[in-house]
Amino acid sequence: MSHHYSGPDYGFPHGDARLDLTDVYAFPGSGKPDKSVLIMNVHPSAGVSPGGPTTAVPFAPDALYELNIDTNGDAVADIAYRVRFSASEEGQSATVRRVDGQQAAGTGDDGQIVLEGAPVSTGLEARVTDVGDYRFFAGWRSEPFFFDTQGALNNLQFTGTDFFANADVCSIVLEVPNSALGSGPIGLWARTVGRRDGEWVQADRGARPSQSIFLTGSDKAAYLAGEPASDARFVPTFAHSLEHAGGYAPEDASRVARTLLPDVLPYDPTRPASYPSSGRTLADDVMDVFISMLTNGKITRDNVGPHNDLLAEFPYLGPPHEDRQGEYSLALTAFGSIAPEGIEWKPFPAFPPSARLAVVVGNPSAKGLYTVRVRVPNGVKLMPHRHPEDRVYTVISGVFYIGVGDRFDAAKLQAYPPGSVVVLPGNTSHFHWARSGEYVTQVSGIGPLGIDYVNPEDDPRHHSD
Repeated sequence: MSHHYSGPDYGFPHGDARLDLTDVYAFPGSGKPDKSVLIMNVHPSAGVSPGGPTTAVPFAPDALYELNIDTNGDAVADIAYRVRFSASEEGQSATVRRVDGQQAAGTGDDGQIVLEGAPVSTGLEARVTDVGDYRFFAGWRSEPFFFDTQGALNNLQFTGTDFFANADVCSIVLEVPNSALGSGPIGLWARTVGRRDGEWVQADRGARPSQSIFLTGSDKAAYLAGEPASDARFVPTFAHSLEHAGGYAPEDASRVARTLLPDVLPYDPTRPASYPSSGRTLADDVMDVFISMLTNGKITRDNVGPHNDLLAEFPYLGPPHEDRQGEYSLALTAFGSIAPEGIEWKPFPAFPPSARLAVVVGNPSAKGLYTVRVRVPNGVKLMPHRHPEDRVYTVISGVFYIGVGDRFDAAKLQAYPPGSVVVLPGNTSHFHWARSGEYVTQVSGIGPLGIDYVNPEDDPRHHSD
């Protein structure tokens, strides 16, 4: 992963996918040598732990999304662009503020308004806002990051399978005049800040790909909550990880670790962008650079290349693979309803390809109450698996067959007709079969939703189409 899934156990920071910073990019504008494009990607469309789709709502309204700029090399923000999102009649809209000087290194939603009321894109068409010398986009786009994630998790045994080939991500793209970035090279990083007990609390931060995932060890929480100016304290941790992963000698590991910190992306607006020397383009193969460094040259590539849906013009990221326009589940904070025809069914990576899932209430990938519906066609089996959370099933239609145990055994299946309610305690091994026709169940639990198969070979996420 680049900076994806930086929370505990490859989950999301603060338990919210919308606060998960995935990548930072900086490069000159196409045909605009006097402009630079800064991109902050967050909110992967699917999780790893737990697996499954994340919420369709692009950004957290009670959060700040920041692009921080150091103009004098001290790894302290001298300029910050802060983006905050709010609900509008058409979905979400964004306000962008600029903060300079000492305030830029602080935390808050103050600053000079650069633009406001910018619509957030949830469909295939990019909704772009132009104000003065600035151009802005925020919303769902095709994930530009490419990497064999499963190979990385399998002891760096790469097969060239791009985990992100069909994934989407939420992008914040800001085109700025170079004159707004100071008079020379800059250092760039991004961070997400959420609310806890009425206070702003940093959830995630970074600039260089994969460092927080592979090198922070037991210091990950401290690293994500930290600031680049104090990153020297993580040199011993990084060095230890490099000794273990790449067989570096201690002094060499420390030397390499010092080149990776502070976690700031250098960028010179007057030069072509190329990672790691200056900025990062959407096509830069940053993971080959990282893997080569991590393994001390023993492995130099993962055999995955850039995506072919990148655009030559703003906002540069391709359209999302999925149209999420109008796709929102019910919140628990206000009266609301969904008619049967308004329920949107989708494939679920952890289910057989023909099964479908619809999010009805809440956000299954976050902490809190959720309700989903599951539709399984006639004859389809869900092999033995477990969910970490307690669940309550209500049978909506068809006959729901469920059995308990680590092995699929048709003799253990119990049949439940429409209207039945089934309680399944967390971590109970069980299996399903649409034995007598299609069934639909409604499932409620306290998220995040998780699913693990007893036999990993039964997990559809481990098989490519």
